[in-house]
Amino acid sequence: MKLYTLFSPSHLPLYRDWFVPSLQDEFELIAREAPQVAEDGVYMAQGWLIAMRAKVRLIIEACQQTDGEPFIHSDVDVQFFAPVKPAIERALANVDIVFQRDDPGGMICCGFFAARPSPKLARLFSDVLTGLESQSRLHDQNLINRTLIKRAHAPRPLIRLAQESWRIGLPAFHVFPKLANDLAIKWDYLPASFQSGGTLTGKPWKPGDAFRLAEPLLLHHANWTTGVDAKIAQLKLVKRLHEARR
Repeated sequence: MKLYTLFSPSHLPLYRDWFVPSLQDEFELIAREAPQVAEDGVYMAQGWLIAMRAKVRLIIEACQQTDGEPFIHSDVDVQFFAPVKPAIERALANVDIVFQRDDPGGMICCGFFAARPSPKLARLFSDVLTGLESQSRLHDQNLINRTLIKRAHAPRPLIRLAQESWRIGLPAFHVFPKLANDLAIKWDYLPASFQSGGTLTGKPWKPGDAFRLAEPLLLHHANWTTGVDAKIAQLKLVKRLHEARR
């Protein structure tokens, strides 16, 4: 199984010190370095948005594979605590793509996902790239959620119920994958053991804050915080908490 990732020089410490050393599956790692446009690569800064376009181009390349084998895309602010391939294969059994869940309500996280290459997934990410190039304040996650959730087709009461639940932070993730979308993409969430910084809370995190771990924990994606130093602080805390409960 191929594992695609992309990083800029500002994020090299995450790739070198956390992502690669923690890998526990024998993936074919395809890592690309993006040029450093801004000094620190901070979330939603102009340089970050340019790197985001390079990331989506890499995903389109993965979606156009002809061997039909599933692939993974991961950001580099991720650490692994166990082999993940078996869980990914189970989650992908009947769908095209499975995403990390970004918050309790069911927002899709694009920082870690697994997919089967296909023309319809290539179209999805080509549409995302078009959106990134035409609207400077949107990112890939905005656009994926807009296509698969906000513009999904379902009876209006069901959509209103799911979206209102999402708006106030109640779990709606059991509803969203059942809604049809224009590209006929079948999708689902990875289990909470593929944990992002907000999977269980949906709240921003800063160094010094507490952190609640999923049980079990297969991997951790250090998001819902800003800046490489803060990401490293979250990675260190989660690793320490995980080791303490073993």
